[in-house]
Amino acid sequence: MSFSSYRLALLALAAVAVPWAVSASSDVHVDQGVVCLECHDEIASEIAAPIEHPPAKEAECSACHNPHAARDVGLLLDRPAVLCVECHGDVAEQLGRPVLHQPVAEGRCTGCHQPHGGRHDSLLVAAGAELCVTCHEDITGWKGLANQHSPFQRGRCADCHEPHGSEHQKLQVKAGGAVCSTCHPVSAKFRSDHGGYPVEQANCQQCHDPHASGQAGLLQPHPHEPFTAGDCTLCHVAASSPAPFALRVAQDELCGDCHEDAVEENRSAPFPHVSAGGSRCSAC
Repeated sequence: MSFSSYRLALLALAAVAVPWAVSASSDVHVDQGVVCLECHDEIASEIAAPIEHPPAKEAECSACHNPHAARDVGLLLDRPAVLCVECHGDVAEQLGRPVLHQPVAEGRCTGCHQPHGGRHDSLLVAAGAELCVTCHEDITGWKGLANQHSPFQRGRCADCHEPHGSEHQKLQVKAGGAVCSTCHPVSAKFRSDHGGYPVEQANCQQCHDPHASGQAGLLQPHPHEPFTAGDCTLCHVAASSPAPFALRVAQDELCGDCHEDAVEENRSAPFPHVSAGGSRCSAC
């Protein structure tokens, strides 16, 4: 090879190698807020919304997205349930609770939250009950009832329910009557209005609807006749007893005092639905 040919070969190699070496060793800054929005301009209005998601507002798109390829939809670095809790540690704690909200259990964070920015607190896609009604269609019917529980009427579902996970049934923030006594403290008058029974130990929802009702006092729509008459001791022991909510006698015997025909008809049938020996009518 002649000297001139050798020199041309070195120049050609330098033209390829040098730019590569420079780009690999230098810290090239990419303005993600500009580059990404050149194609994804549809999210610009979300980023500019009053409630900000810090990674989006600070143009750190790669904090959540892989710019080249990913296994998850939206080029996310990981599944939302995994990715979101890297920053939201308080939610991570809730995920370990026994009762999970279904969208949370399925990892559908964006079913309730805007990922880039929004107009509602906590980046919710809609405010309060407007969001909940998208899945809980019963809310629409409850809104038409005459008597509504104040938190429900104001769309404050999270006053009583945990949005992600709970230790208690129905995602309640506290168990049983404890959630009710947060706003309805048990005073002497309050207990007197309930026949003297220690209602703080009771399950309020056995008698009251926690959302709305056509009955005064948010009572459930189909009350038991002794209950409406205020005759609690017809079925229960006295309020002053050590176990005030205990029944006077076994359920089948107790129910048979008033519903003898129905109990005996079922008990004597070829295939009895109610048997002798303390059957629990309230199971059905």
